[in-house]
Amino acid sequence: MNFRVFFFLFSLCAVMYACTHDSDDMTGAEPKKLYKDEQLFEAKITAIENDTSLYVLKSLAYNNNDGSTEEAAAYLDEAQNEVKIEEYFSDHENGNYGKKFFFVEKGKMFASKEIYFDNQLKTPSFVERISYYDKKGNVLFTKMRKSFYEEDLDEQNFVVSPKYKCPIANAMNMLNQEGKFISTFQGFVKNDGILYLLVGENKPNGYTAALVVQYADKVIRELQRNEKELIGSALDIQYEVGSDINNLTYRVLISASFNNLK
Repeated sequence: MNFRVFFFLFSLCAVMYACTHDSDDMTGAEPKKLYKDEQLFEAKITAIENDTSLYVLKSLAYNNNDGSTEEAAAYLDEAQNEVKIEEYFSDHENGNYGKKFFFVEKGKMFASKEIYFDNQLKTPSFVERISYYDKKGNVLFTKMRKSFYEEDLDEQNFVVSPKYKCPIANAMNMLNQEGKFISTFQGFVKNDGILYLLVGENKPNGYTAALVVQYADKVIRELQRNEKELIGSALDIQYEVGSDINNLTYRVLISASFNNLK
């Protein structure tokens, strides 16, 4: 065999062997641990996310005139303790939208996770950001990863990010009908023969929510008789969540009563 030919074949095999082993090392490598207690926090998050026995309480579904939307849900264990809070949002003004998850243990938030589209980045992308907290609510650690497509986030590795405390107040206000999600009477609308009660913040561009009125009790009849005069009246709202044949959810009014906190 010609020496130069043999040397070429030997070199080619060596390169192919090296490339194969380099590739195996990259695909088989475990993601680098970024924080000393990362595994402990992630195990607690996973346990909550995989718990199918949790009871779900959904907030009203809110929107405002510019098209922004907000919604929240609380997940309760058998002892009626909140273990996870979810918030879904779409901000028409800046183009951001996504979801936030807050994980709770013994009444204290120990982790938050956000998966959202950030339209403010130089290259708009999907972001996943996770923060861990101590028992006093201080941020211990934050990590982040980004991808052009949401479905590709899992293929990206997390990197250490500046500590970020994800605010839970907005979600709690929705669940408790407080703050900008307070339930004041905002009128009625009728669509396809269905009557809806509108409640929300008493501001021109405040967030409002619609509830299906199945029957007109004393309070509903009074609101209908004096609709214009009673706009802005504070209401205590009881409702349940229904769904149609397309699995789209809606809120059904159970009862409404006047709240003297007007």
